[in-house]
Amino acid sequence: MNKIYATCIIGAVAWCAAAKAEDPNAVLWEALHYYNEYQKQYQIEQNKTQPDDAINTAIESWEDDYGSYGATEQEELLQFSSNGD
Repeated sequence: MNKIYATCIIGAVAWCAAAKAEDPNAVLWEALHYYNEYQKQYQIEQNKTQPDDAINTAIESWEDDYGSYGATEQEELLQFSSNGD
């Protein structure tokens, strides 16, 4: 019975010693790497253009260059006066 307890205790100590064998510098560098990647992603999210802003800017730019397909003010007034009769 004592052999079983002794084996369990020695096994537990050996298991803990194997876990402590990991290089703490490697763990630190890995943590710093993930933190750095998180910071980069955060900055990208903060500085990116919102999709609706990009679409609206593109539409306005296109209308400035080529005009719009909407009715002119005169056409709108003519349509309004013909519907009012």
